[in-house]
Amino acid sequence: MPNGPPPVNRYDLEDLWRSRVQAAHGRYRAALERYRSALAKQESVSPPPPDAELAVMCAMREQSRSIEEYMRVLRIFTDLTLYGKIPEDQS
Repeated sequence: MPNGPPPVNRYDLEDLWRSRVQAAHGRYRAALERYRSALAKQESVSPPPPDAELAVMCAMREQSRSIEEYMRVLRIFTDLTLYGKIPEDQS
């Protein structure tokens, strides 16, 4: 009896990674909106509240992390669909 993981169906993997791309894109869009909102709030009040700069910086950091994750997942999906490269990372 062979040991190891069951064979991988490429089309199932494509569906899985497509949904991961969509989820990562949604998280990026939400983070981008929070950044834009924090920035607009900071710019709309003069003088800006003391915590406004911190809110913008936190939102910008979140947006940066979310686009990095979106690009990572998109790269894996692209490699899978265009080149047939089965991802090592299933997370």
